[in-house]
Amino acid sequence: MNNFLAIVDDNFIDRQVVEQIQNEIVALPFHYAPRVGANPDGIVGVAGNSFTDFPMWVNGSNTLNMQEPIANIAMYLYDNFSKKNNLPLGTATRAKTNITTINTDTRPSFPHVDSMNEHYVFLYYVNDSDGDTILYNQHCDGTTTFTENDLTEYMSITPSAGKAVLFNGKIFHSWKTPQLSNMRCVINMNITFDHGVQ
Repeated sequence: MNNFLAIVDDNFIDRQVVEQIQNEIVALPFHYAPRVGANPDGIVGVAGNSFTDFPMWVNGSNTLNMQEPIANIAMYLYDNFSKKNNLPLGTATRAKTNITTINTDTRPSFPHVDSMNEHYVFLYYVNDSDGDTILYNQHCDGTTTFTENDLTEYMSITPSAGKAVLFNGKIFHSWKTPQLSNMRCVINMNITFDHGVQ
């Protein structure tokens, strides 16, 4: 596992572009996904009573399809993020956007990793909302089995329009639904680098 864990950037693109991205995302066709937690969506998950599975609205897929509009939007965003933060561009293997709506359940989603392959996760927050992304100190090594009692929080990231985070994909992560905002919208990419990132 590389030394690099996470970069959070609150403002890496112009406010006018943030608003344009919001307008473009709202115009995309979304499908309803009744189950999107660690079982069908993540490759490895940690179950337990403290976690739950939430439905969401999705545009895009787990396998990158450059014909999908979200792929171009996501690549544009990551290109700007990587230039500002002096990172290699890398290769995107997944791009989608998720919308979760207001919910009274305060539990996080199942902690999971998206892939067993070496990768990084790029998240871009489309709108201001509550519903933090949670990164854990534990990472998936492909053999160790974790329970919810094993996990400790490394970082909690509150969504705000124009904010982005890049983190090592082997870190277990989860998210919460908004309790106060009507919706939480996030663009999610998986990125691989030829020589890793330190």
